Amino acid sequence: MFGIHHLELKHQVTDAPGLYITTTHYGDMASNYLKTLLNSDSKSSIVSFESLASLLKNKTQQSKNELKSSLHTRQSFFIEKNKSNIKLEKLTNDLNKIRFTQQKSLIIYLPESTILSSKNNERISFFTHLNNIAQKYNLAVYVVIFGEDIHHLNHWLIQHPKCFLGVSTLYQSDQDKYIYQIHYWLSQGEITTNYEYEVVRNSHGEFLVDIDALKAEHPESVGSSDDHFIYISAKAIDSNQSSQQTMVKFQDNQALFDEIDTLHAATLVLSLNQQQEVHPLAMQVYRLRRQFGLKFKVVIREMQQCLRYSDEAFLSRAGINLIVPSSVRYPRFLSMLETLQKQKLTCSIPESMDALLALNTNVHYGHRGYVNNHVFVGRCHYLSQQYERTQLQFALVKLSLLPGINTNSCLNMCHIKRDGDLITACHDALYVLLSSVRENDVHIALNHIFKLPIRDMFHSHSIFTTVSRIHAQLPEIITNAVTIDEATQQLIQSGSLFANNPTNQADDFVYATHKPLEFSL
Repeated sequence: MFGIHHLELKHQVTDAPGLYITTTHYGDMASNYLKTLLNSDSKSSIVSFESLASLLKNKTQQSKNELKSSLHTRQSFFIEKNKSNIKLEKLTNDLNKIRFTQQKSLIIYLPESTILSSKNNERISFFTHLNNIAQKYNLAVYVVIFGEDIHHLNHWLIQHPKCFLGVSTLYQSDQDKYIYQIHYWLSQGEITTNYEYEVVRNSHGEFLVDIDALKAEHPESVGSSDDHFIYISAKAIDSNQSSQQTMVKFQDNQALFDEIDTLHAATLVLSLNQQQEVHPLAMQVYRLRRQFGLKFKVVIREMQQCLRYSDEAFLSRAGINLIVPSSVRYPRFLSMLETLQKQKLTCSIPESMDALLALNTNVHYGHRGYVNNHVFVGRCHYLSQQYERTQLQFALVKLSLLPGINTNSCLNMCHIKRDGDLITACHDALYVLLSSVRENDVHIALNHIFKLPIRDMFHSHSIFTTVSRIHAQLPEIITNAVTIDEATQQLIQSGSLFANNPTNQADDFVYATHKPLEFSL
């Protein structure tokens, strides 16, 4: 028992009294986990610091009915708070008012923001109080915590093992695949650490261990013979350098793939010269992985800078072991190859080609440049939904306008060239959506979009990189929408044409031109 069916017995049985924690990244995943947990234990009480409506959100009618039925057969308490001002001390006071009778376990369901916004001593005091409840009523207490910043909480939980008998995390690894990671677990005197299960969901939305994955033999391990062989595309070797004795050269990537059936276990080094090569190269590597498993280590050497952040993520999911940036000089590249050869690697790839292609977010871009506020917000919602599956970071930037400045003048100072990057206007601010960007690279991206430094053009700027913080801005974007002039309307029309006609090329777009700023006196 513990919210996932078919776990090993040592991970099903929990010791009472005691405290067990499971964390998830999203409320939808947490509510599905809670449903499985309730069905696994009919003699449990539940205290939720989320409303019932929140638990039932985004579920089918059947799932709603099943969850309601599970809640009605047990002690269920829903304690709603003002989320902007919720304190652990208040939660403790609410728990003190509840009397638990004739139950073997207690489920606590709450968001991570409540804990992360509290001080260290407040957290310890809260979990100590939960342990006291477990001791008083002889209960196994299961705490389900969800939130986007759960990795910060996991770090804290692992650092305080005296408070808990077990800490685990459930996260999504693919479109229909999940990983249940046990950080540590105490049951019947046995301790488990750093253990993982591959998990799927059944037709009722409940989580269960993937039996097929559990029974499947491990992929062929990389043999020691690969420490002495490197098969390399000649285009991955600098023109003024020669190959080493351990290298076997091929004319290009395709020539290497053509001879793959005759090659022994080794390291393959492929060249990449332009961004258009990413998609076909990823397809070839994926087919290689499906056919040979881990027989080969696969390295891509970027010969000239062309890879985007989203390209690197896509290649990684296809089965690439290492991507060497163009900035790395040839001697350093050889050192990286030498280090890689001495490693025993594992590589998890999608189950099908369609599953891999679904991770290529570049093909989903339908707009670029200025779009109206509703299209902009729709794109934000889309990226939020995709983030759970792809883990591809994105950012929303709010640029507050200077007093008296004309909105259209600011728009004329921007120039967006990358598909998927959008900008829209409100009464007091411009909003920029960067569809795939690391948080550290946001300012670099803004410098490429605006002709002048943003500190000179705008009163202030705010960067939002988590789904919850981005969603909090979306109502404001709709409420404060402004009407732009006819010249800027051409940018909206260009974006719409691109969405309806994927064959349009970049040259078909009309971009903003740089003009002096206009101030209203």
